[in-house]
Amino acid sequence: MYQYSFRYELDNLDVGNCNPDEVKNLQELVDIARQKGVAENYLDCAEKLKGKMARSIQTKDIFKLFIEYPVRSSYTTPIELDPKTKKPWDPVEKKFVDIKVLLAPKKKSKKKEPKFIIPE
Repeated sequence: MYQYSFRYELDNLDVGNCNPDEVKNLQELVDIARQKGVAENYLDCAEKLKGKMARSIQTKDIFKLFIEYPVRSSYTTPIELDPKTKKPWDPVEKKFVDIKVLLAPKKKSKKKEPKFIIPE
């Protein structure tokens, strides 16, 4: 008789809109079902549903973190290329720009001194 009520509980679960209390409740139902001798295929189905519910809760938490993440205030302006010449184009000044001006200057490497002083 418990098998039918267990199946009814499994069929009425909403996996997409669950909370941690429902996962705990399902675990308690699975434990009671094992004690009562419910068929293994129903227990396996309940374990799969429990895993899906846990992943759904984790997904909601991650999504909430994405929503709460602050929006970046400033973005670097992308370099636009002229479609014909493939050269960098400044749309504000409406003329070609030297690529060396747009890119950050390279750091000059210092001349390396030898580790040991060589006597002359």
